[in-house]
Amino acid sequence: MTKISSTSYWRESRKPIYSFLLSIPLIVFYEIGIFIINSEDLYELRNGADVLIRNLLESSGIIGIQSSGIILCIGFILVLIIQRNSVFNTNFVKDYFPVMVLESLGWSILLYMSMGVFRISFFGMPTGNVWFAQIVMSLGAGIYEEIIFRLLLITFISKSLSLIFNWYDFICYFYGIILSAALFSVFHFIGVYGDVPDFPLFIVRFLGGCFLGCLFLVRGFGITAYTHCIYDLIVVVNQNT
Repeated sequence: MTKISSTSYWRESRKPIYSFLLSIPLIVFYEIGIFIINSEDLYELRNGADVLIRNLLESSGIIGIQSSGIILCIGFILVLIIQRNSVFNTNFVKDYFPVMVLESLGWSILLYMSMGVFRISFFGMPTGNVWFAQIVMSLGAGIYEEIIFRLLLITFISKSLSLIFNWYDFICYFYGIILSAALFSVFHFIGVYGDVPDFPLFIVRFLGGCFLGCLFLVRGFGITAYTHCIYDLIVVVNQNT
């Protein structure tokens, strides 16, 4: 195993190529898990953010059970093409990946412990389902919710504020984190499968969204997605033991 420098790891592991490759197992296992659970319920038994993406695709005439996963992979490839200079100039170190997973585990434990008495599934985990279904939903939350509420929303809001008001990056990212976290929390109360509106629950999810938003800016998409996923898995184990 190659000796890893903490300085180079902290810098290099934030690059898109690492997030892309680290995210592939989440996408693959989620899509396979959804198919295994019940092929007749594929449209209902999916992560809420995944359903949102699929509905947008269907409204554009792109229909298919696995359409969101396919579009997601295409999007990742486009990002890699756009970031090709960074990708091709990266001194790729495969030994970073297990360290990134361990780092994500550490962040997820910190998030879980920081919730204290609010140790509840504030990411919209299903209740009353079998373990396997809950695990699959954890994978879906880790990848799809982080794409919408961190990767897309924080980037869009911060860039828009910078363009419109010419604010400092710190201020733009601050509002990006706050607004995306608020929308992230509200999202879980919308729709047929949404929770009953509850202000304390809104605050808990909002704080969780702020935590993940800060982590996204500091450590990148891949580690944030894994942190979200592992947190949900910890909640599943806690609820079923």
